[in-house]
Amino acid sequence: MRSPIAFENKYYIVAGPFTAHRVSEQTMNERGTFIAAMLDQSGRAYASATILRMQESSGTGTHLVQEFGFRALVDEVGARVHCLAEALAIGRSEVFVNDARWLAELHTAREVPPALLTELLTHLKAELVANLPEADGPLAAGYVQTALESYALAPAAESKANDDLNPHADCLNRFLMAVLEARSADAETIINEAHSAGASIPDLHHLVLTPAQRELGEMWHRAEISVAEEHLGSRIVERALINLRARMSMAPSAGKKVLLASVSGNLHDIGLRVVADQFEMHGWTPVFLGANMPVDDLALAVREFEPDLVALSAGLGLHLRATADSIKAIRTQRSDIPILVGGGPFSCIEGLWKDVGADACAETAKIAVERGTRLTNA
Repeated sequence: MRSPIAFENKYYIVAGPFTAHRVSEQTMNERGTFIAAMLDQSGRAYASATILRMQESSGTGTHLVQEFGFRALVDEVGARVHCLAEALAIGRSEVFVNDARWLAELHTAREVPPALLTELLTHLKAELVANLPEADGPLAAGYVQTALESYALAPAAESKANDDLNPHADCLNRFLMAVLEARSADAETIINEAHSAGASIPDLHHLVLTPAQRELGEMWHRAEISVAEEHLGSRIVERALINLRARMSMAPSAGKKVLLASVSGNLHDIGLRVVADQFEMHGWTPVFLGANMPVDDLALAVREFEPDLVALSAGLGLHLRATADSIKAIRTQRSDIPILVGGGPFSCIEGLWKDVGADACAETAKIAVERGTRLTNA
């Protein structure tokens, strides 16, 4: 029996074009939320029943269950069910399709047969039709069918900057090599020397540290480094950011305050730290709350700190309901406060920021400052 597959999504890869199933009517969106609640409540049961169907099928499905193990595959499908619930609640099948594509690429990197994902999704679709209420099964199954038709059709878009267009490509490559070799002091020196030689802090953020962090995630995704190596690399990137903060030149005060947080469930905040630092460089006062911020406490912080802008980070499609809930809770405290969102799913799916109730989204720290300034000047 093979070792269990890695189940936890860490990074989304930007997907290519596909036909999406969009829930546009309010009644349909309410149905999606209702189905999501059922999936949340009984996700493990649906996952177990899916693998039982697969085990009892003849041929490929039976052999794959024997190869990977019943429990490991239940965990795998359970993660997909949670993502499906997010997609249904928000009314966007793209969320589930991106998850399927992410998993397909993960399987490819780990030499898992492509048939496994097809079998998992096919039997999950059958289980949803058979055991969800008659009016709801086809809607949920339609999302799964969209993923079945889409996930293997196009490779992920290349997300790394072209070295020919990056004036700091050499710095990026040397920094990344130092990170991968666990030479933390050398990595910090590379960044500090680049700044002393004239590289601006925003450029080092955008063209060196952010691409390095992204590459670490993609290397894990391609099975080129371990989780331990990825975590160590993240800590080195954080230290480099801290060192750059000591070198930052601040603009005159803009008289504005921005509150920044990663939503509940999002354990990552390095990208958000970059956004906070760039707001501060432009004269804003940042209130940086960091990762995994509970909804109620986030709303309370908005009331206590009285910011002019809120910036929220959602790393995965699994964080979309937490983002929407956070925005709703914030609006109960300050109905007029502008809210900016960012993170993987908002970069992948056009207009998704509107579906969670935000006022805008930003793909980079520079754009976050520009749009935050525009929102607060409106």
